[in-house]
Parts: sequence; structure tokens; C-alpha cells
Amino acid sequence: MALPSRKLTIGSSIDHGNNGNLHIGDIISLYTESSTNQEQRGFLSTLGLVDDRCIVELKDGRPESPPKKFRDCLFKVCPVNRYAAQKHLWTEQKRFQTGDSMFDDDLMNKLRVAADKEREENESEFQKTLGNVVQYGSMIQLLHVKSNKYITVQKNSPAKRERNAMKVYLDRAGNEGSWFIIEPAYKHYAIGDNVSAGNKISLIPNAVSTTQTGHVKSQLHLSGFNLLDHPTAAEVNCLNEPTEWQVFMFLLFDENQQKSVKSGDVVRLFHADQQTFLTLDTIPKTTPPKDVVFLRMTNRPSAADATSSRALWEVQVVQTASYRGGTAKWNKTYRFKHLASDMYLTVEASQMQVKPAANGRRASLIYSKTSNPMANMYFDSPNGATTESSETSNGSNVFFLSPTKSDFPESDPKLLFQLDPSTFMKSNKDVPRHSYVRLLHQNTDTWVHATNASEKQNLHFSNKNEKGWVKVICETNRVDKETFALLPVNPDEVRDLDFANDACKALRNFINLIKIGSVISKEALNSTTQLLIDCILFVTNSSDHLADPLKITDFSPSRDRQKLLREQEVLHQVFLLLKAPFQPRQGTTELGALLSSPAELSDSRNEIFKTMFQLCYCLLKYSQVSYRKNQEFLAEKFGEIQEQIGFDLMAEDTMTAVLHNNPKLLEKYVKAPHVERFVELVRNNRQGKFLDYLADLCVCRGEANKKIQELICTSVLSNTHRDIFMDTKVINGEVEIGWAPNFRKLVDIADGAKSNHDDVEHLDYYRHQLDLLSQMCQEQQYLAIDPPPERGLMNISQQLPAELVLQCMSDTRLPYDLRGSFTRLMLHLHVVRGSPMSAIRHARLWWSIPENVNVSTYESVSVEAYSDGSRMRIGASIAHKVLATVETYLMGLRNQSTDERHSVNSSKLTYEIVNLAKALAQFNFYSFNELLQLTQNLLAIINEGPSTEQVPSHRAMVNVIRNMSKSMMRGGSNKENSKDLPKTSSMSTDDVGRSKEGRALIVKTKLIVAEILQFVMDVRRDYRITMALSWFKNVFPCDEDGSLMHSASINERMASELYDAIYHSSGHELHLDGRDGQLLLAILLQMTMSDYPPLTSIALKVLFRHFTQYQELLEDLKQVQLLVSNDDVENYRQIDRDLFILKNLTEKSELWVHGDRNHSVETKEIDDREKTTERDLLKQDLNSPRAFGSRDSMDAVIAVINEHYSNFKNESLQLLNRLLIKDDRNDAAVALQELSDKAPLIAYPLIRQMLVRLTRMCYRDGKPDTMNQQLLKNMRVYEVVLEFISVPHDKKHDHEMMKLITLSHEFLRSFCKTNKENQSRLYKFISYEKDAKEGMLRVETVEEVGTLVAIFRNNRELASNVPEELIAHIVGLIEHNSRNPIFLELLQALVCVYDKEIESGQEKVANEICAASDEVRQLYVDNASFEELEAMMKQEKESRGRETESRKPLKYHIELVRFWQCVHVERMEIRN
Repeated sequence: MALPSRKLTIGSSIDHGNNGNLHIGDIISLYTESSTNQEQRGFLSTLGLVDDRCIVELKDGRPESPPKKFRDCLFKVCPVNRYAAQKHLWTEQKRFQTGDSMFDDDLMNKLRVAADKEREENESEFQKTLGNVVQYGSMIQLLHVKSNKYITVQKNSPAKRERNAMKVYLDRAGNEGSWFIIEPAYKHYAIGDNVSAGNKISLIPNAVSTTQTGHVKSQLHLSGFNLLDHPTAAEVNCLNEPTEWQVFMFLLFDENQQKSVKSGDVVRLFHADQQTFLTLDTIPKTTPPKDVVFLRMTNRPSAADATSSRALWEVQVVQTASYRGGTAKWNKTYRFKHLASDMYLTVEASQMQVKPAANGRRASLIYSKTSNPMANMYFDSPNGATTESSETSNGSNVFFLSPTKSDFPESDPKLLFQLDPSTFMKSNKDVPRHSYVRLLHQNTDTWVHATNASEKQNLHFSNKNEKGWVKVICETNRVDKETFALLPVNPDEVRDLDFANDACKALRNFINLIKIGSVISKEALNSTTQLLIDCILFVTNSSDHLADPLKITDFSPSRDRQKLLREQEVLHQVFLLLKAPFQPRQGTTELGALLSSPAELSDSRNEIFKTMFQLCYCLLKYSQVSYRKNQEFLAEKFGEIQEQIGFDLMAEDTMTAVLHNNPKLLEKYVKAPHVERFVELVRNNRQGKFLDYLADLCVCRGEANKKIQELICTSVLSNTHRDIFMDTKVINGEVEIGWAPNFRKLVDIADGAKSNHDDVEHLDYYRHQLDLLSQMCQEQQYLAIDPPPERGLMNISQQLPAELVLQCMSDTRLPYDLRGSFTRLMLHLHVVRGSPMSAIRHARLWWSIPENVNVSTYESVSVEAYSDGSRMRIGASIAHKVLATVETYLMGLRNQSTDERHSVNSSKLTYEIVNLAKALAQFNFYSFNELLQLTQNLLAIINEGPSTEQVPSHRAMVNVIRNMSKSMMRGGSNKENSKDLPKTSSMSTDDVGRSKEGRALIVKTKLIVAEILQFVMDVRRDYRITMALSWFKNVFPCDEDGSLMHSASINERMASELYDAIYHSSGHELHLDGRDGQLLLAILLQMTMSDYPPLTSIALKVLFRHFTQYQELLEDLKQVQLLVSNDDVENYRQIDRDLFILKNLTEKSELWVHGDRNHSVETKEIDDREKTTERDLLKQDLNSPRAFGSRDSMDAVIAVINEHYSNFKNESLQLLNRLLIKDDRNDAAVALQELSDKAPLIAYPLIRQMLVRLTRMCYRDGKPDTMNQQLLKNMRVYEVVLEFISVPHDKKHDHEMMKLITLSHEFLRSFCKTNKENQSRLYKFISYEKDAKEGMLRVETVEEVGTLVAIFRNNRELASNVPEELIAHIVGLIEHNSRNPIFLELLQALVCVYDKEIESGQEKVANEICAASDEVRQLYVDNASFEELEAMMKQEKESRGRETESRKPLKYHIELVRFWQCVHVERMEIRN
């Protein structure tokens, strides 16, 4: 009798994981089939990380062919967690938010501690039970692996589709609804039996099982209803109808090891030799879009940091059962699935030929004619050209790595790869993470190899932002160095990518609903709003889900998450969402836009859309914090953002946040149309906040942005737009404001603002207007302060003269904040004019040293100084009144109580007054005696001691310093406890905010006082230098030629007399507190204990300087340069004059630096008799060395006058004579002012001649002149030249300015040539940052690098300590800009001094060169390139040394050979 045949079920297998027991910690999938409807079958799954519903995707996969997104179907078996403490915390948090909670902060903190402890115990319980066998009747939780959320039943909430069922969803933390009891689906299993893989089970929620009495218990149920928004998915709910779930094992608990690679792991494939990641991306601007696999090169210093979501690959270990995963073994086969696109890694054949690897170089592709479409896809020859080569492969097909989509990957052999270990390993061993492997494509039996990245035909794509996408080929030969590191990716990073992908998809679906004209349900609106909130919490890394997403301030942005939102196009979808409601809809018929304009969002019926838009702009704002690429992405959309400004959508906040502290972005993306849009908003709304947006654009990082200032000045001060400003007039001694003809007294408006809303708005608008004008004038923007008449701009200094501003800032009837705005305007409009005073003068004329020196008569500027400052412009009378106003206010503060002094409104005005006092000191308004009095007032104001009459003893101060040092060494932070306000629950949010603002203003005021102390100490140093020189002059008299009248001999008695004359003769006058300095020390110690780092830093500097006054004087006397001879005196005067002119023209550069010359005076055609000639210059003595000594300089002046100023020929020449030849220095300053107004373009030849003259001074008889170099250093000429180099200009069209920049660099090189002191001075100004401040020596152009060569040449100390970042920056310039020999000259200067090596420099430079691309270190050594070298040498011989572009490759080759010689190739193991 034949036995009936039995077919093996899916659950039967010799694999232990397929029929073994189920354990805690196993990862499983759950499959169900309806017994009544064959269509109702599939795996338990989800809709992604942004949708918490549980579903079964119908007809999408079976056990023998799992779904494409099988990761969505994986669950981890977990023991039950406890939730009592967490539930208590959640309940109280909700009550706390609404104000119903009786708990205070301490009790809430205790609840948080208890909840954290409970979570730790749950984790400990999981570790204890890991591997325990699961039995029927036991209780478990199912953790969704992809989202890290628990399947949960919400007992009191109905399901969306099947209303008589309970809702099932995914919960982040879980709760008691996440507890499920496993019961057998068939009766031959009993409670207590072990659950096996392959069994069919029922999942009974514990929350409802205890309350039910029916035959069929409520259980996890596959509904017969499909989702409305996802028709192919059936709802999963909880209902008392049976559903059998078959358990399929994916990973056993003991296979899920952290150290081994396993199924489902996400890795990055990092090419070890080329230091690049294997990436899949779409080639930009290709139609249709073309996806390619490549190795992405990066511009980052560390290639391993260049992580991208496009380089994530899921490892699939191929098993007999398709649903089964496993640990990776060396003898297994694998599939690699791209995480972001769900495409698989495979290879494609092409007829392209390959130039084989040789001499250590990689294989390279060769263009050839082919009919293979894949060849055209991967090889787009430029200009359609094709090349032939004898060095080709044997004619067989070449294979390339490529992506492909596959519906049935388990049956596609083209997707299979094998891993070959880089060291000997047994075939049955696990593959460890971080292993180095070679990839073998099993179907073609070829090895994955990179191509030569230095050749363009091997790149899919490259541009200025993308260094290169290197093509990857497959060859039959195995190359040892072609290894990839299997770098594991943190599961949280994978979840982040999944969230970004799902968010993008959900936003796209919602936008499509709007576009097709469908009825948008309330559920869709609410889910999209919640999605935007989740995205905000996601990017801000915030765990507080109860916080207001629009008001998140204190957060540390996650750079990787910000990057994901951009790369996965979430930000792109946000911008589409912001436009979608205002675009026509395309339904079955043409429909109008959902909303006609953003103004409709203010209607109550559109409140949900307004909230959605506010969330969108908040998300955009948070996504760009401290991340340059996202800032650039948003900056490109400024036009779209500006269209929605002014409707309370937070669009303006987003725009200003992007531009905040980002000068490069400001200059690149803010153009005239953007400014005009803001001006229109001001005109239409008349609100002060829109003026603030313009003001914020003017200043970046506390510094004025000249380009944006000019844009704004040109717009708002023009005749078209100047009416947005309220006029200010003085009528009968009272200041009145308003728009003509409606003027009212400012005092009346301020008084009316206490009760009248309209007066409040007028006063607020006027205050913001003053703030905007201040920002426009900041750092001497003369287009605002005093524009040329031909520009037709409003002159602010005439509209608001110093007398008017002074009257308002001193009027006590006006509110503090308005007086503060007037004070700031006084500072930027009238005080900061010309050049600040140089406090310390090391270059001294011997004859100008006074015989008697005292505090009351001491002048802190040279008697020969030029009077170009603001004091001369506003007049002595107004200057005296300004000083008197400041003193009166400070004296009034001294008499106030501490509480009155530290009120918020008073602090604002105090801050502005102290800031003004600092500028008055720096611009020489104060005499030395007045400076000392100012310092005493400021110290008395900021003193927070118990009494000004009591100062701590010397011993007490020493103990404080010792304790402070110990605290700082321990890393403790010192708080200003004396001023901390008590944190009570009775303080409102506004009160807390105002107290913070008040404390911030007090600290900033202290910082300015410390800076004033620094300046006064410098003036005191100069005073003591003068005293010492005066003593020497009296003790050792000289004749007119500087020769001593009798021999000099200094003994100990004389040294004692000198010390007494400097330190004892003035008594307490030079102690800044007016006493013996103890009060100063007490205040400085208070400052050092501040929690504001800049204040602590500068206070420590002042403190140290106080104790090193004697050493400072000695160093100053060593540097003093006494000028006695006629030549030295003449050089001093010439440099002083040139320096004055160069400073002035640099400060007013916006008036004359223009490539298009649109500001020049139009003149009629003139005949030869009217043209300026050399004879005209001779009449005014302008051919002398003081003026234009060379023929080229005279020709340049003549050309400018003839072209632009022929009508002012004689007047211009007379002004030049007064400026350059005459000795009247005050008149010279006036002449320069008139010349700048009437003939600004003369600045070009004027500066050219000065730079040439200064450069010549650095040499004598063809050799560097050390004395003149020292004189130029002491007069700080190099600082002014660096400021001039930083002047904004048109690099493409302003060729004359570029010539001046070249001359400036020639001067800097001459200034530091063979002079180590000067080299060190310039070294301090080097900056290789992209956002370098003005006045710094940037490192971008060939000229700038040439100056760096002069700085480092033959200076071992500087070359030994050069930072690695600078070297990397230079190598990057070679890679991305050009192979210019000057870069190699700099590297040579860093590794070799006087033909002697610098080992530290050699190692740094060699490491960076080796890490760079082959193109940097490429030599003409092989056969083909040697012929090219030979041709270049012949061309060089024919050109006879003339400088041409064709010489650069040859010179680069020569300098590269010299460089290798310097770094000793054989020792440094340089790769070719």
C-alpha cells in the first residue's frame, strides 16, 4: 500500500531558524491569508515613518517572493515593558502645559528621574530575557525594526475604516496597549507549548482580553476594508474575528550580533585606496534623468567625513528561503540594495575600450565609436570626438557598475556579488564589520575596479561644487588595492533617511491633491500639519513634543538631518507647498487657484493653511542653522520667499535668519530687486519691523557689508523712495517730525505714546528709521553720510546735522530707547569719520619731542598729524557739547542707585553712550587728562562692590585670583551671582525676557568699558614713551644734526632718576581709578568671573597688562625709532602724507571704485588745445618726487583728467598741488575732500604713485632697506594696505583696480623681504577662511599666494609652525584652480629654509600632497607625456623667457621636481 505523499510546507526546512523555537530578541515577519478571500493576503507592514497606521499590502509578495520593501515587515520580539512612571509623567506634562498641574518644577523633575529609571529597568529586563523561548500564553511586545515603534492597540478609539473595531497603530514608547498574548491558531497546540517558526498564531491584546467573555477574543485583525488614501492596502485593526498570523524567521537572536555583517545591515562601501564612497545618484540636468553608480570625490580635508545619504547600501545575504536573513559568511553571495532609491547594484556590458593600468596608474577609458546604447550612456565624448589607442584591451566587453530596478531580485543572478577578504579567512567564518573586501560579480566573474580619477573621460560628472563622479568598471583580473571597507551605518541614521524619504513622499502626495483640484479633507490637512511639526522636531533634535514648534530657540541642530532634508528633496517639496495653493488647478476641468493671494491667509477660514505656511517657514529656518549648503539652497529661493513677506507667515524671519552672520551669502544673492521689494513693503505697511529687515542686511557679524549698504543707499535715498522716511526739522528750538505738511513736536508724540496707539506707532517707526540710517552709515559709508551730488541721493548728514542729533540724545523728556537711537546715529553719522588715532607711536621725530611733559599738556597725536577726523568736520563747539553731554550722563549714573542704573531702558541708553565714548576716545576728541577722568567715571559706574570707598586688601585680591585660577583649571564656570535675578514662578515670560535682555546689555557695556581701558592703557604707554624720550633729550642734549653735545654715560643713578621721572613724578594721575589701582583690580576681578567669554578674556588681558607695565615700557623703548637725519625726516613726512591719503581714499572707496565708471562727470568733446598736458603738471610742480615723479604716473593723471574732468582741469591740478606739494596740512585735508567730491577717479593714479613710492622705499641700492622697512612697520603702513586690498571692486571689469591690487602685493612682499619681524607682523593677518574679515590677507588668488611666499621664505620659525589647514587649502587651490608654479614655491618655502630641511613641514606638506589627486603631483615622465615636455621646452627656447600662459605647465613641472627634491622622496614614501 502506497503511503500518501506529503509536501513540505514553507515552514519546513533543515535551517534551524525556519522550524526552531521563537525567542525573545528574534526578528520575524508575520504573514496572513484570508480563508474567505484569496485577494486578502500579505505581510503585516506599515506606511513608513511618517504614518503610524498598520496595514497589509495586498498581493505584494509571498513567502517565496517577499515584498520589495521587506524592511517595513520586520518586527523584533520583546518582553513586556513597564509604563507606570512614564504614564504618570506624560499625564502631568499635559496638565503642566495647560496650567492644571499641581506639580512644581522639583516634582516634575522627580517624575522625569523615575521615568528614566523605569526605561533603564526595561532595557535591563530585555537583556536578561534575551534568548528565552516564547511559549503560548506568554505576553510579548512587537517592536517595528524600521521605525523603532511598538504595535499598539488604542482601546477607546475606533479604527478609521472598520468603525466597530479598535485602532491599531505604532507608538514611539509603547504603553499597556502594546502588550500582546500569543495564543495558538489551532487546537493541537496548548498554552505553555513552545512557539516555533512557521506556526500560525493569534495576537490577543492584553488590554482587552481581560474584559471580554465571548468565544472569539478581540485580536490583531486583517480588515476587509482598504484604506481610502492607499487602495492597495488593507487596514489592520483589533476585532473579535479570527486572523491567523504565520511567523517567519528573519534573524535569530544569536545571529543579530553587533560585530558581524548580517541581512538588513546598512553599510557604506568606502574605497580604501581612492578614499571615496560608492554612491548612486542622478546626473544633474539630464533628460530623462540618468542614474549612475560612481565613487564620489570630495573637497573635504577628510574624505571619510563626506557622508551622503546617497551612499547607503542595504546588505542582503542570499538564503534558500527568500524571507530568511542571516549572518554574512565569506562563502555566501550577496545583493546590495540602494537605500534611498530601492535600486540594486549590478553590472552592464559596453563595447568601450579600456587603457589598462600601468606604472601604478589605474585603468582609464578610451572613446570609440560604438552602437551600444550603454556606451553612450556612460561615455559622452566632448564635441562628439573619438580617439583611438594601441594600448587597448583584448576587445572583450567591458562591464560597468550600474543601478537597476528588479521586481523579483531573488531570481535575478545579475544582482549577485561575492566578498573576497583582503586577508586569509576561513570560508565559513562571519564577515566582521569594517572588513576590507574585494567585490566579485558572480555572473560575469569580474572584479570591481575604480578608474583613473585624474582623466575627465573617467568622470560621469564634475563642476565647481562636485569634484568628480568617478566611473567604476569590472575587469577579469584581481587587483590587490581595489578594496572596499564595509563601514556600518548607525540604525538611527537609517531611520533618519527613511523618515526624510517618507516625509518627501507624503508632502508630494498632498501637493498633488491640491494640483488636481481634489477636495482636501480635514484629515489630510491635519496629517500634513502634524508632518511639518514632526519635521521641525526632527531637524531641531527636540524630544519635547509638547513644545510650540514655532518658538523653539535653544537647540543644537543636527547637521546630518539638515543635509537629509535637502538631499531627499523635503525642502524642495516645502517650497512647492508654499506655491501650490496660489497656482491654477488641473482637475477634470480648468479650476482656479485655491487661494488668490497670500493676503487671503489672514481669513479665519484659511487659518489651517496659515499655520501650515508658518510651520513651513520655521522648518526652512531651522534647517539652515549653521549649515552653509542649506543656506545657499534657501538663498536661491529668495525671490519666492519675498513674495510672501508681510503676511505674518514668518517668511521675513526665515530670510533674515539665512543672511544673519553670512556676508558671502549676502553679497552673492541679495540684489537690487530684493531691496526694492523690502522698500515696497515699508511703503505699503509703514511698520518699523520692515525697516529693521533692511537694517539687518546692512550689517553682518557686527560689521558693515559695503556692497549691501551701497544697494540699500542707492534705493532708499533716491528721489523715488526717500519719502518713506519721516522728515525731521527744528522749529522754534523744538524738534518736529512727520511727513509734510503734517509735523508734530517729537516731545509731544513721545508724551502721547503713553496713551495713544497712533503715537506709539509713529514713534516706533521713527526709532526704527533712525536705526536703519545708523546701520547705513556704519563704518563710514559715504554714500549715506555725504554722497556726491551727481548721485542724486539724500544727504543724511545735512538732513540730521550734529546739533539736531545732540539736542535729541540729551533731551530727558524723550524715552530712553529713542535717545539711544539718536546716540547711535551720532556715533556712525558724525563721530566715526576719518581714521582713528594711533595710540602708540614708535616712529618719532627727534626735534618734535617736548622738553616738558605732563598730563594736562600732553598731546596723544603728532604735531605733524593731518586733521581729517570728525572733530574738525563737526567743529570744536559741537565737539565740546558732545563731550559735555556724555560726561553729564555718566555723572548722573554715578548718583543713581544700582537698580535704577540697571533697568532695561536705562541700560540701552547707557550702552549706546559708553559705545559713543569709546569712539570719541579713539577719534581724538578727548585729551589725555579727559580720558583719565572718563575712565574714573566708567569704573565707578560698573563697580558692583559693596562700597566705592572700600576696596579689598592686597592679600584678599591674591586669594581671589588664586581661587579663580583653580576654578578655571577645573573647568568650572564663574557666574555673576550678585546680579542673578531670582527665578520664581511668579515672573512672567516677558519679565524673564526683559531681565535677560537687561543682563545682556550690562555685560556688553562692561565689555566696551574693558576695551576703553585697553585703549587708555595704550595712550598711557605712549605718554610714558614720550616722558622717557623727553628725559633723554634733556639729559643728553643734541645739536640740529642729532649729534650729542657731550659724551653719554648711563649709570645706576641715572636709571633711578628715569624710573622716578616716569612712574613717581605723576603720583596717582596715571592710575586709571584715580587712586592706587586697587579699585581697578577689584573691578577687573569681577569681570573675570563673568559667564560671558569675551568679557572674561579681555578682562584677563587688562589684568595682566596692569602687572606688566614696566615690561611693556622696556619693549616699547626697544622698538622706538628716532628720526634725526634730513632723509629720515623727509621719508617720515612723505609716508605720513601718503598714509593719510590712502586711508582716506580707502574709507571712501565706494565713491570712486567702480568698473563701469558710471559716477564720472560727463564732458563734451575737447580739442587738443584744451587737453591737459605735461606742461600743465609742471606749472603746479606735480612732476616732483612728492607727487608724480615718473612719466607713467603723469600720463595716468593726464588721461583721467582728459577723459572725465576736462571742465575741472585747472581746479583739479590746483587741488593736487595743495594736497601733494604744499606744507599746510589742514589745507591738504580740505583739498583731498574737495578732490574726492569733484574728481574722484583721480584716486586711481594717485594711489598707484603712492604704492610705487612706498615699494621703492623698501630698497636702497637694490637691497632691502632695513631702516625704512622698520619705519613702514612702525607707522603701520601694511595695515592700511591690507585694508585697501579688501576694498570691494569689480574683478572682471575694473582693470585699473586690479593693477592697484597687484602693486599692493608687490609692496607687501618688499616690506617683508628678508625681514623676519615684518614677516611675523604680516603672518598674523593671514586668513584662509571663506568669510575672512576686511583687513585680513586672504589666500585665494595667485597674487595673494605670492605674498605668502615672501612671508614664509627663509623664516624657519614661521614655516615650522604653519597650520595643516593652510597647507590643505593651498593644495586644494592647486587641485581646483590651476597648476600654477607659485603654489609650489610656497610649499617649497614651507619645507626648506636656506637649503636646509624642516622635518615637521616636510611631513605636513607630503601628507597633503599624497592625499590630493594625481593631477597635483603629475610629472611628465612616461613616453607620451615626455613628448609633450619636449615640445614645451622647445617653445620655451623660442619664447626666450617671455612670460606667457604656455610657460606655466613647464614651470610647474620644474618647480614640482624641485619640491620633490626638497622633501626627499625616498624617505617620505611618496606615491607617484
